[in-house]
Amino acid sequence: MIRELEDSLTIEVKNGRKLILSGISGVGKSSLAQKIAQNGGYRFISCNLRLDNWLKEQLMEKDFYTVFAEMLGKQPDTTMIILNETAALGKECLNSLLHRPCPRQMIILCNHPEWFGGEDPIRLPEDFLNIPVYPYNFEEFLRATDNSWYLDVIHAHLQNKQPIPDLVLEELNECLFDYLLVGGFPGPVKAYTEHKGDIEEIYRAHKQVYSSLLQDFLEEAASDDTLSPYRWNQLLNLLADSADKKTAPNFSHIRKGATQKQFQKELQYLLNTGTIFCVNKEKKSFRYEFADAGILRYLKNDYEVFLRLEEDLCPKYILQQYVYSTMIRNGYDITCWQSKRGAAVSYVSFKDHIAIDCDNSAQGYRRNLSSMQAEYPDFIILSCGLNQKTDDILYVAIWQILSKKPLDEITLWV
Repeated sequence: MIRELEDSLTIEVKNGRKLILSGISGVGKSSLAQKIAQNGGYRFISCNLRLDNWLKEQLMEKDFYTVFAEMLGKQPDTTMIILNETAALGKECLNSLLHRPCPRQMIILCNHPEWFGGEDPIRLPEDFLNIPVYPYNFEEFLRATDNSWYLDVIHAHLQNKQPIPDLVLEELNECLFDYLLVGGFPGPVKAYTEHKGDIEEIYRAHKQVYSSLLQDFLEEAASDDTLSPYRWNQLLNLLADSADKKTAPNFSHIRKGATQKQFQKELQYLLNTGTIFCVNKEKKSFRYEFADAGILRYLKNDYEVFLRLEEDLCPKYILQQYVYSTMIRNGYDITCWQSKRGAAVSYVSFKDHIAIDCDNSAQGYRRNLSSMQAEYPDFIILSCGLNQKTDDILYVAIWQILSKKPLDEITLWV
């Protein structure tokens, strides 16, 4: 098992639920669907509506059950229909089909997660369950690269409240930095595994993922003549250039006089699809971060950083992107106050889903916490010395792995 969701979704399918796996291109929806079918003991029939125009036309005129009846034959209870590239049908047609008769076992894959959330979402029948699919997190990356035994080590040592041995910690740090280089899209992870970390091969895999994402963006542009490929590239490159800044992106760098409002449609689409997320969205110092480290590597073209990690510490923006994306994926809205001293950063994640950057030098750390206790009496402390020694960041991965369990306090400097 690589994906955390595999076992629970297999149970849902066995209990009669039909699944919609929604996520941006290249995130691994097809492989996850096939794995669920195999785990459930089903034979599966996989169809691609981009490649099969006849099937697409049939579905636009009829319903799922009528079209697939012949394929199901005499084994409807043991056959799983996996329908890929359903965005080719259009949002209205897919919405209509979901409310007509369907096969008993069915998994629908869609490259437009924004269709199932945000404004005017598709209303699902009770027997359908929408599951957003994201790139691999660090735990899934370890499984995909045959390093899952580290997870047992992390769990055991954290349960016993003992530090991880230095040698194992060093190896885990290498795995984490590889994850920050490769990202969580299955294609680049496969290239990393098969080519033993060859950066040129990883770059080619990142380029392929980016091309697929851009194709999705261009499909969105086709439905709105105010959007264009050129504008998409301008925006994505600006967001990447702003990744190591502490302030909002300066849209005048795209062209003189340009403002965020002029790119609001593109930004909203990127937010709705989970390609980017916003930090400090309620403050003037808001900024955007990419959800996947690999896409950020490709756009910033900063691969050379990972060739000299033994000599220099990993840049703070790379580690921050990992911390922020981890917390966002686990349901936290993030508001940050930068330390005036520029000291190491601490994360205080409150139970009402707010995370705060504060000074973790001894006096400043206590002062910041004490000043906030009256307003936020129940909180979890998640501290990480990002510009101290790089071992500290590993414990954020531990928090991510165990995030489904209640935590009182984790102190991270070792």
